[in-house]
Amino acid sequence: MANLFPLQLSASKTLLELSPILSAALTNTEAWLNFQTMGLNWFADEANSPRFRYRFVSQEELNLQSNDGLAWQHEAPNSAFIAQSQSLNCVILIALTEEIAKLSEQIAIENILRERLVEVTNARAQVLNFEPIGL
Repeated sequence: MANLFPLQLSASKTLLELSPILSAALTNTEAWLNFQTMGLNWFADEANSPRFRYRFVSQEELNLQSNDGLAWQHEAPNSAFIAQSQSLNCVILIALTEEIAKLSEQIAIENILRERLVEVTNARAQVLNFEPIGL
């Protein structure tokens, strides 16, 4: 079944292999993020609704991918990069440290994902004149 959420989360194979509970944390966090932005009417005007693809990667993967020849721009602190930065449709890379593998509780991982997403999503919201989200 295709993911129908306008804001989609994924993680690199490297991170998914480090943490067996990361996949479930991504699913819950993706639903939370879409709920937050729907509550702020980000999707009220379908022609001007964002379609963001967030991809969590290791710092090493981020460094490799951000040098792949695409027009990646630094966005927000803590190593987040974005392609097509002025577009409503974009890919956003967010680095996570391998420390995530040491977390054994799904809620702890979800909290880290949410913190990073709020930071990066609010940077996007400012550029696109959307209301910022909160934790």
